[in-house]
Amino acid sequence: MGTLDLSYSQIKTWKQCRKKWYYKYVEKLEAIQRIHKVEVGKYGHHLLEQYYKGEDWIKASEEYWLEVTKDMFQEEMDEFVEVREQSEDMVKRYIDHYDQEGEWRIQAVEEKFRVNIPTFKNSPSRSFLRGILDLVVLDETGEMWLVDHKFTGIDLDKYEDGLVMDEQANYYLWALRELLDGFAISGIIFNLIKTKTPTVPKVLKNGGLSKAKNIDTTYEVYMQAIEDNGLDPNDYQDILGIIQEADKQFFKRHKVYRTNYEIDLIGKELYAICQDIRKGIIYPNTGGYYNNDPFRELLIMEQKGMDTEFYKEHNFNKK
Repeated sequence: MGTLDLSYSQIKTWKQCRKKWYYKYVEKLEAIQRIHKVEVGKYGHHLLEQYYKGEDWIKASEEYWLEVTKDMFQEEMDEFVEVREQSEDMVKRYIDHYDQEGEWRIQAVEEKFRVNIPTFKNSPSRSFLRGILDLVVLDETGEMWLVDHKFTGIDLDKYEDGLVMDEQANYYLWALRELLDGFAISGIIFNLIKTKTPTVPKVLKNGGLSKAKNIDTTYEVYMQAIEDNGLDPNDYQDILGIIQEADKQFFKRHKVYRTNYEIDLIGKELYAICQDIRKGIIYPNTGGYYNNDPFRELLIMEQKGMDTEFYKEHNFNKK
């Protein structure tokens, strides 16, 4: 094997199942998507990219909409309308939320990279890591950070628990340090964004608002509902107090500091993975698949000794 160019997706697949890696990156099989997958996170990520590039993100949303829907069936487009509206509302609330925060000085947005992975003796190798950095910033104190946008539908406090071990962010942080060539970098800011829209309280038959204690909303959204319905805030101090105390967050920035020692270990891990891949020892891991994964069905057919050519032809494209 000569030059080895690795993406995080390739490394992740190798760790999940080496046979699946073989299908995807040696046979170059790509599963045919029967239905377009609609994701708020992907749409929101695109809008944030335009916002941090200083572009008109609302105009960018219209252009993105036209691009991704040009080959869709009407029922898919109907679903995608909701995704677009939810994504635009989410990004608008994000911008408003951080409007009063200390400003980031943007250093790079959606920056492509290809970085050599050195050997254990720190000499150049024939292996490279490539990818795209979401965002690189200087904060108000002058510290350099890699920013990784994370979109999720779950509670942000629960979501952040596992971020310290986030593989992709760690690999990309290592790559950024290599690119900076000696300039100090503090670590990773996980830019957490809850994809769920804050709940607007229901209007009751008597004209008042629901005071359900488990409402998933913010103080600002509930206050806006009070104003929109011409109600007296004094009548809702109890529920407003509960909402304030719950402090349900829809946006959060979680900082993870990394020392040079930690980042060095990440580089050593990457080189070890490269060496492993170069050995080319391929075997299946049946636990590395999700339900209805076409690669899983392919693996099962192979293990049963069945002819897989017809299945490959009708379920995969060649990259």
